[in-house]
Amino acid sequence: MKNLIAICAGVLMTSPVIAAEPNWTGVWTGDYEWCRNADRIGSITPAPIRLTATQMQGYENSCKITSVRGNDEYAYYELATKCSAEGETYTAYNVLMMDGADILYIWYGAGEPVRFIRCGD
Repeated sequence: MKNLIAICAGVLMTSPVIAAEPNWTGVWTGDYEWCRNADRIGSITPAPIRLTATQMQGYENSCKITSVRGNDEYAYYELATKCSAEGETYTAYNVLMMDGADILYIWYGAGEPVRFIRCGD
């Protein structure tokens, strides 16, 4: 029994710690009325976008997040993604900036950042 406890304790101590979800994950929209379509992201427009720790999903596009570089203290994150949209694949780099818990700006590399608000639960 002591050996089993020692083995379990060793496994737990060497297992990676699972980080909490990034603060920018969730369902985001430019118009709060679009939140009613959150369960149909990707198949209807207008609809919000969904950000998870591994994926960005919008209307007719989906991106796998391949790397994240950022700073929680300054609420600034650079995402590298591999995307597919309308039969095309491409690499994209986006900058995410949080303004409090419920406002997100995404800069797509040109023009002004786009402002999003978080959809409620």
